[in-house]
Amino acid sequence: MNTSHIALPAPARYFPFAKGRYEIKTGLYTLGTDFGNGILDRNRFQLDRQFHEYRARKHSARERDLAQHMCIAEQTPALRHANAFILQTLAREYPQHFRIERTPDRTTLHCELSGEDIHMDRDLQLLQDAGTRSARYANTLDALACQIQEDLALVEVDAQGNDQIVALHLCFPNHWTATDKIGKSFQGAHAPVPHMEKIYQGAKSLLASLVQKGPYVRFAWGISRDRALHHPARPEQPIAFDPEHPQLHLRIERQFLQPLEDAGAFLFGIRTYFENIEELREIPAHRQALHAAIASMDVQVLRYKGLEHDRDAILTWLAPRVSTNGFDQVL
Repeated sequence: MNTSHIALPAPARYFPFAKGRYEIKTGLYTLGTDFGNGILDRNRFQLDRQFHEYRARKHSARERDLAQHMCIAEQTPALRHANAFILQTLAREYPQHFRIERTPDRTTLHCELSGEDIHMDRDLQLLQDAGTRSARYANTLDALACQIQEDLALVEVDAQGNDQIVALHLCFPNHWTATDKIGKSFQGAHAPVPHMEKIYQGAKSLLASLVQKGPYVRFAWGISRDRALHHPARPEQPIAFDPEHPQLHLRIERQFLQPLEDAGAFLFGIRTYFENIEELREIPAHRQALHAAIASMDVQVLRYKGLEHDRDAILTWLAPRVSTNGFDQVL
């Protein structure tokens, strides 16, 4: 079924570098905080004109190696809660694109954008009905994740504050794999990230609060040499920065954290966006803020972000300029 004609909004735009300083912090905002994107800022899931591109890339990743992209540590009750939340939220946030139909023995999600009907039993287990497209999916989480543009993680937190990543559907990671992170704690999953010590000190209370409070959104960002949605199995080729052909993009993650209090868990969604830095460079405020933010990165962060060798060249290229007697000069 060709659904490419269905009208969808332009992608949201976020500029987490705007304060001009790169910081490692939780940076939680209440969901609904106005970032200038209208209803998209109020939604957990963000569906836009890039839907078919993201969906095609998800299917390509899954077909290449599903086990690398979808991992479930155990069939925990929290997974049913997460599936129910996704199902209900899609129908509530996008009633024009998703419709739930219930009978005594099954639940069906009609998905207008994909042209698919997802059939589940009363416990929301996927039904592999002959003659339907549900058969292409491994389980309910897999089917639902392929109707959205976000990657998903499910985190359980027990009464003692111990946490574990129990499910991942991850097709667009920033050079990390689902197989490496599944079953790990917050601290274990973030071990490669520099300057996390202060966050680790309050991690138990933070994670406990994410089960009970929210929903929240937060942002992460870095610099990529292209707009590809990379996976570590297909690593980005190192390319030296060339100011004549810069090809730099801001890779921005908008992350939502949804409490599932009855399940002792929270759902973590990651939506990836790209901004062409050459275009942002033409806007003085963006140029200045991005220059300052990169300049604020220490050696550990630069190494983690893959900017250690190109920092100075990128800063020179981004340096604010003034016009004097018709000639541009770097400030």
